[in-house]
Amino acid sequence: MPEVAFFLLGDLPCSIWRHEQLGHLCGYIGVPKGHPWYGKDYDAIEADVHGGLTHFGSERLLFRPSRERQEYLTKHPLGKSEDWNDEEYAKLPRWNTVEREEAFPHDTGLDVWWLGFDCAHAGDHMPTMPDLGGIERDEAYVRAELEGLAGQAAEAARGG
Repeated sequence: MPEVAFFLLGDLPCSIWRHEQLGHLCGYIGVPKGHPWYGKDYDAIEADVHGGLTHFGSERLLFRPSRERQEYLTKHPLGKSEDWNDEEYAKLPRWNTVEREEAFPHDTGLDVWWLGFDCAHAGDHMPTMPDLGGIERDEAYVRAELEGLAGQAAEAARGG
């Protein structure tokens, strides 16, 4: 996936990437160590962004669902994370960790926890699949979603 843009929103690094196979855009925001979202699974973060959060990890570590996690969620759909109680969440199998050779989504050289979303959901246009139709989510759209996410991150940092 090639990086389309890198910029800062306040002190938070942001990156926009184009998916190589489907051609849709993905947006990422980095939060520093000490931020309440740092080190959390995306499913444990209350954030309102296009399609919900679909990525989390450091610049060098990627977390992928284990087979056990996928099977558990198929048998025990938990719904939205705000509906989970501590007991249900504790039973949820964790993630597999994969080390990356290159930093992703951007090498800031800092201890940043990246959270991301993609624009490949129902109703979204994927350039490599034009027959499906859908709405084109361009760079301006992804940037606006990242701005909203940065605002939510700032609110979370203030304890809201």
